[in-house]
Amino acid sequence: ARQRATIARIPGVAALTPFTWFGGKYKNEESMTFAQFAMDPRELRSVFGEARMDVASYEAFEAERTACVIGKMSADKFKLKVPVIGPVVSKVAISRFTRTLGTLVSSGVPILQALTIVRETAGNVIIANAVNAVHESVKEGETITAPLEASGVFPPMVISMVDVGEQTGALPEMMMKIADNFDDEVDNAVSAMTSLLEPIMIVFLAVMVGGIVIAMFLPIIEIINGGLNGPG
Repeated sequence: ARQRATIARIPGVAALTPFTWFGGKYKNEESMTFAQFAMDPRELRSVFGEARMDVASYEAFEAERTACVIGKMSADKFKLKVPVIGPVVSKVAISRFTRTLGTLVSSGVPILQALTIVRETAGNVIIANAVNAVHESVKEGETITAPLEASGVFPPMVISMVDVGEQTGALPEMMMKIADNFDDEVDNAVSAMTSLLEPIMIVFLAVMVGGIVIAMFLPIIEIINGGLNGPG
C-alpha cells in the first residue's frame, strides 16, 4: 500500500492506466492498475525507460516543428517586406484572399467555413494568421474589419471597402471589386518591372560582352606593343 501511494504521487502516473499505451504492448492487461503492474521493479524500469524515450522524441519533434513554423513565418514576412517584389506579393495574396472569400460567400458557403477554406489556401503564413483572427472574431460575433486592421497586412483602402460591404450586406460584391482592383495593380506593377528589366539586361549584357572583348584583345595588344618596343 505504501508503494502504491508513493507511485500515485508521481506526476502523470494516473493518466497511464489502463495499459493500452506503448504500441499496445500491454493491451491484454487493461484491468491492471499502474500500482499493481509496478510491483515488479524490472517492469517499472522498462516502462519508465520507454516513457523517457517517448517524451524525448516528442520534445525533439515539437522543437523541430516549432523551428519550421518560425522559419516559414519569417520567410513569408520577408516576402511581404522585401523592396520592389514585396508589394507585388502582398497584392497577389490580398487579391487571392478577397476573390476566394467573395466567391465562396456568394455561392452560399457559410462565412466560417469560407474563412476556413481561405485560410488553408492563403499560401502565406502571415495572411493565414490574419484570416484565422478574422475567423475567431466572426465566431465570437464581432466584425471582420477589426482583425484585418490589427494584422497590419491589409491596406486602409481594403479595410474601408470591407467595412462598407459588411455594413451594407454586400460583402461578396465588395470582395470581388477589391480583387479586381488589386489584379489590375499587379498587372501594372509586373508591366513596369518588365519594362524596367529590359534596359538593365541590355546594360548587363553590354558589360559582359565588353569584358570578354577586353580579355581577348588585351594580350594581343600587349604582344604587339612588346614587338614594337623590342630590338631591331
